[in-house]
Amino acid sequence: MRALAAAAVALALALAPARAGEDEVILRDGTSIHGEVVEERPDLVRVAVARGLDRVVIDLPRAQVHWVRRLAAADARLQRDAEAALVRGDVAAAISALRRLVEARPDDPRARRELGFALLLQGDHAGAAAALERACALDGLDFEAHLQLAQALEALGRTDDAIERFRRATRLGPRHVVAWRGLSRLLLARGARRDREEALDALARASREAPDDEGLALARAAALAAPGPDGDLDPTGLAQARAVLEALVARRPDAAAATRSLGRLLAAAGEAGRAKERLAALAAREDAPPEVRDGAAAEAALYGWLAAGLRGPAPGDLDAGHDDVDLARAARALDLLLDDLPHPALAPRLLLARARVALRGQDLDEAGEWLEHAALAAAAAGPDAGSVLADALLLQEVVVALRRAGPLLGPEVAIAKARQAARLLPWLPAAHEALARALERDGAYEDAALAFTRAAARAAERDERDRLEAAAAAARDAAARRERNRGL
Repeated sequence: MRALAAAAVALALALAPARAGEDEVILRDGTSIHGEVVEERPDLVRVAVARGLDRVVIDLPRAQVHWVRRLAAADARLQRDAEAALVRGDVAAAISALRRLVEARPDDPRARRELGFALLLQGDHAGAAAALERACALDGLDFEAHLQLAQALEALGRTDDAIERFRRATRLGPRHVVAWRGLSRLLLARGARRDREEALDALARASREAPDDEGLALARAAALAAPGPDGDLDPTGLAQARAVLEALVARRPDAAAATRSLGRLLAAAGEAGRAKERLAALAAREDAPPEVRDGAAAEAALYGWLAAGLRGPAPGDLDAGHDDVDLARAARALDLLLDDLPHPALAPRLLLARARVALRGQDLDEAGEWLEHAALAAAAAGPDAGSVLADALLLQEVVVALRRAGPLLGPEVAIAKARQAARLLPWLPAAHEALARALERDGAYEDAALAFTRAAARAAERDERDRLEAAAAAARDAAARRERNRGL
């Protein structure tokens, strides 16, 4: 429009009766001017356009004009009817009006294009493709027609033809992001020789036009980080993907999806601590929606767990064994992580963590379901998840015992198994008592006294606390007697 303003000479005229029809002057850059063409000469086109209650006459150099579209009154009415129908969402009525317009003006590329667009909206991709192919044949410079035709061909599964139309659209509109994005998407999906290189170039071109577009940055980073044909990851591509996301997040710290993707790349590169910092900063943003803050906080906890070498059975404050754990928050955060796992290899551990939250909340049915999922995931993962499988099987045994309201573990439970139960169920007095009994049976009286003391500290009833404290005292007495008798 700046070039148009520089070239045009505007003359204010007194209000004059408007002609019933409406004309359109299509410029070579794709811009359209609607109004009344009052004069066509070899060197210019003069068009009157409405400006409030007045009309302004604009002189357009002929070199800038692609073609002039004159509409009779009846044709203009059909077009207005179609536009109004689309605004109110009545696609069928719009298509009916546009079909009549095409019948009246069979060689009008704009009428064909608008019909094709309406058919696209209706989901009639074959009809849309036919209308748009004719529009492109009538006007080979119409960017929108080529773009919409590419979309219709893509919907029909004609990938090669769609790619060619997207390529034409990018040549006609090199600054239109949608065309570059569509071209890159189909090239990556097709995956023929050199398609990836062309797709990356298309994404780079689009990113130059829209540097703050989060979707583009994500698509570009995903393409750069994708494994090669042999399945191996390219360190250079990973570094480039990281750079793309870091640049976007630096400009747009509110870009949640890009921050999450960057966190995954950082963690995969062994920088889980930095990933935690990124996600924690996003979680602290007061302008972020609650669901974004919750998800970022969950991932920050996960990366903190990774940075600590997976110390403990669950990420940070999501561990059901913490004395001050918020069970509702832990359940919600673990659910978010399991719904979209940043690191799928952690699924068995997170499923077990979720089961422990349900166990501490005394929901045995829910805990049983999560434990079944954890056991199946651990079995499928193989030796790397062997400890998770053992933990899940033990907790399934505990759930059965709790349902029966019987002893947590058998009277002859091995020390290792009892210690495992106390580690997984630190809030449960019975787990510590089972360990204490096993240690006492083995003559480890001092350790047994400590386990009885832990059980007493977690007992809810006074009588139970007294009983466990008495058992701890008895174990200490036994340890003292043995020490006195040592050497006799």
